[in-house]
Amino acid sequence: MRKHNLKSIVKRKYKATTDSNHKYPIVENKLKRNFNTHYIGQVWVSDITYVKTSKG
Repeated sequence: MRKHNLKSIVKRKYKATTDSNHKYPIVENKLKRNFNTHYIGQVWVSDITYVKTSKG
């Protein structure tokens, strides 16, 4: 591998990024997994699982 300048890809172990024991209010789930709509743009959803920052 060194001769051909190849390197292995090592996956990092899972790191918990969510503090479930916080004291912040929990927002109501208004959509309740009902993604059926009558109009375009009526419902927007998103998910940010992990965002890498300079602070870690």
